[in-house]
Amino acid sequence: MGESSLKAAKKLGVGGILLCGVCCTFPFIGAFFGISSLGLIAMYLEKAGVLAVSVAALFLVYYFYKKKQNSKSCATVCDVNCDCKGKES
Repeated sequence: MGESSLKAAKKLGVGGILLCGVCCTFPFIGAFFGISSLGLIAMYLEKAGVLAVSVAALFLVYYFYKKKQNSKSCATVCDVNCDCKGKES
């Protein structure tokens, strides 16, 4: 993994932690503003949740695509030099 991909993964991790923190504050928001406000917020967040699941699925497909590309590059090397055949995972 390159340094830029590690930085991107760190940013995604911090973003996920912040979103979890926001999610955990909803009971306090509901107690402060009234429980009906949680219903309104949940209605909007349901759309955001569908979007988040879609983005996660795209990242998963991209991960498997990159993994397949890396395995293809090893296959071309093995045609010339068979040292990597024992290292396949």
